[in-house]
Amino acid sequence: MVDVKNRVQEYPIKNTQGGGLKKVLSSVSGIEEFLKQVEEGKAKARDTLVFEDSALGHGFTQIPNQVLKDVRLSASNKVLYSLLLMYAWKAERCFPGKVTLAQLMGCDIRTVSRSMARLKAVGLIKIERRGLGKVNIYHLCRLSEAYPQMVDKGARG
Repeated sequence: MVDVKNRVQEYPIKNTQGGGLKKVLSSVSGIEEFLKQVEEGKAKARDTLVFEDSALGHGFTQIPNQVLKDVRLSASNKVLYSLLLMYAWKAERCFPGKVTLAQLMGCDIRTVSRSMARLKAVGLIKIERRGLGKVNIYHLCRLSEAYPQMVDKGARG
């Protein structure tokens, strides 16, 4: 197994003076060796990401930068969106209850309801109401619905 931690330390950040370029060039042989091991089946893809904190191995959620930078959204709105992403990661929809979401966010159900309404108004989610006593289904919309400026102009036809 390639020692990824030591390989990462060999890469200079910006300055290639003072031996930095030599470090980059010497690390190329390490990368070539790793790729050779991958081709031979000796190295596995999971070896390319090392969690120094085992708690990080339980998963993480990525949030689109456009959502993080959106000044129309409060911190609670963004946390709620990230929780919905977490739940929906393996499916195209999710259905956590508001009580569960409030516990995870460390807030009350009213805050969750207000955040849901905001995410819906912005166009990030759609809510499928299923009736009294049943959990709603939350659909995560295409980002282009909330951010039409993100649509590739060449793809519009």
